[in-house]
Amino acid sequence: MKRALGGALARWRRARGLTQDDVARRVHSTRSTVANVECGRQVVDRVFWAQCESLLAAGGELIAGYDDYRSLEVQFRRDKAEAARQARWAGVLDPATLTETASPRVFRDHEEALLAELRGPTGGEWTEGDMRRRIVLQHALIALSAGVAGPALDSIRAGLASPVLGQEPADVDVAEWEEVAEEYGRGYYSMTPVSLMLHLAADVADLQQTIEASRGSRRADLSRAGARLAAIMAMSLVKTGQFQTARRWWRTSRAAADASGDPAVRVWVRSQDAVHALYQHRSTRAAMDRAGEAVAISGGRAYPGTAEALGACAQASALAGDASGAQGYIDLLTDVFDKLPDSVTADTGNIYHWPQRRLWHTASYVHSHLGRSLDAQRAQEQALSSMPDWAPAARAQVHLHSAMCLIRDGHLDDGANHARQAITALPESRRTTLVVHLARAALDAVPHSEQHRPAVTDLRELITACGPVPQ
Repeated sequence: MKRALGGALARWRRARGLTQDDVARRVHSTRSTVANVECGRQVVDRVFWAQCESLLAAGGELIAGYDDYRSLEVQFRRDKAEAARQARWAGVLDPATLTETASPRVFRDHEEALLAELRGPTGGEWTEGDMRRRIVLQHALIALSAGVAGPALDSIRAGLASPVLGQEPADVDVAEWEEVAEEYGRGYYSMTPVSLMLHLAADVADLQQTIEASRGSRRADLSRAGARLAAIMAMSLVKTGQFQTARRWWRTSRAAADASGDPAVRVWVRSQDAVHALYQHRSTRAAMDRAGEAVAISGGRAYPGTAEALGACAQASALAGDASGAQGYIDLLTDVFDKLPDSVTADTGNIYHWPQRRLWHTASYVHSHLGRSLDAQRAQEQALSSMPDWAPAARAQVHLHSAMCLIRDGHLDDGANHARQAITALPESRRTTLVVHLARAALDAVPHSEQHRPAVTDLRELITACGPVPQ
């Protein structure tokens, strides 16, 4: 099917009298990419096909063909996963049970499971801990569904902070909580922010009770898991524009990380805080200070968080217009990346890892904000070529860097259209604050005298439809 899709592109290109170079220039790609697509070696992303569809006036054939290809690809992955699941369990479960567990209703949104928990135990009486957990989960469910999660999540956050900082830990299954934290690290990219926060609230409530009931020498290990969970909650809150609540979760996460005594976790939490500060209306100095703490804790060692912190410094320097400082941090970041083990740079969809695409993403951000279009384009090509399908928002962010460069270089309509296509390629649930923030930055690069242009007006209306500016 890739060959057929590429062949359609080549057919429409020739029908319009264009060369591969012509198409590459006008969709802001490269001739080699167009050539690879036409011969079926590469498919690239939806933004590329939307631009080709618009350029070649293909009557919807190209974009429909791309969507059909992706639908078949997703179905193939699902069928393959289901076949593997059945093979694993065939010797244990009978055919009827296998069929039942494969039913779509079993894999309905996980919120159903949480609602079932709130209805209470099927037998026996509520314990005091059960009742407390039920109350905080009820608050979280109601608040998250209404989009006002702050007060409800704060009751859980305070419950986590208190036992982590002030009570004696117990002998508990630390490995289980470490695995829970790992699961959320893997789910960060695949789950929508609201769904992730809903599940996370339940697990943090559980962890709170576990720490409260604990004794012994395991507090540091439990605090490590708590620090990671609190940080992911803060990151998700930033994504949904709930900045004040996020800042309180960042404080709790840093406190839990410090209580763990684990330098890798202490560095990672502070580095994520630094990067997300750039999207929270906090000063670049605040981001630099937090990143500086992370680098200092690293003590010359290379952790994933060390790379993230140096990336935050580079981005903050670019926002401040400090080109030499930003380049210096990029150089340091490259050195640290080269020291990271393969297990950390492997792109497995784990937020705790630091794959090479993050390096190219950072370079794209820095050069785009500094107006270095050629350097930015090279970084964008590298980032997009290594971007997996399960990171659509990250891909959209790189396209928005490209849109910013086009606008800064005077291609106002192309830049505005590119930004609009990058956003509309995402489902609404993925149009997070991080994406909209970059879209606004691209829009702000349009000179005031040109803000009336139809393409710019369309982009502004789309950004407005994504929601108000978070406070």
